Parts: sequence; structure tokens; C-alpha cells
Amino acid sequence: MLTMPIAAIKKAMNIKVAAENAAYSRSEKSKATAKRGRKRYLATINGYLRRLYSRMKQRCENPNDGSYQYYGGRGIEVRFTADEFVDYVVNILKQDPRGLSIDRIDSDGHYEPGNIWFCTMAQNNSYCGKDHFGGRKN
Repeated sequence: MLTMPIAAIKKAMNIKVAAENAAYSRSEKSKATAKRGRKRYLATINGYLRRLYSRMKQRCENPNDGSYQYYGGRGIEVRFTADEFVDYVVNILKQDPRGLSIDRIDSDGHYEPGNIWFCTMAQNNSYCGKDHFGGRKN
């Protein structure tokens, strides 16, 4: 029977535990760093627009999304790619949309060039169910 002195066993265990703790700490540290980087990216116009695009796609294409019935369920589509959407907002609309809400000019139309605009939540709520530049929608 092979026996190790108790001191050697304790030393081996401490090394193993220390190594596991170091790996765990690195992992947590890298997660925190990635999270900070993601937050910084989402604070940029490009990051904000890509997240907004993702949400538009979800509510128009994912039947499990809570808002699907109001968008995809009514046949509303996103007719942009992510790159086209970012390019359109930055270069055509020339607007910084951070802090604003996206809306469709024709509420029965699709998310497509010429039918989107950015407004405050108060404006968006006041136009609910109305044609934005006219009277009540039928």
C-alpha cells in the first residue's frame, strides 16, 4: 500500500484548490470585462441600432415574442438587413436615435426605408392607432 505523508497530501490539495480558484477568478474577470465591453458597444450609435434592429426582427418574426401579435401577427415585416438599417439611419435620416423610440409612419406598413422615424416615447404613445401625419386610422 502506497502512503503519502499528510503534509504532502495537504500541499497537493492546496495547490489544486489554488489552481481551481485562479481559473475561476480569471473566468469571472473575463466575463466582467466582456460585459463592460458590451455595455460600451451598446452605448454607441452602431450598437444601439443593431440592438434595435434585433428587437424589430424578434417582434416581427418570432411567434414566441410578447409583441409578435401586434407586429408579425399583423403581417408587419422588417425589410432591411442589419447593415442597411444602420446605414439608413446614420446616412439618410442623419439622426442620433439613442433615447428615442422607433416608429412606423404608416402603422400598417413595414419597417422599410421611407416608413420609419424616431420619436420620444410620449410622441409614440400619443400616435398609437393613428396616422402620424393625419387623423385616426380606420
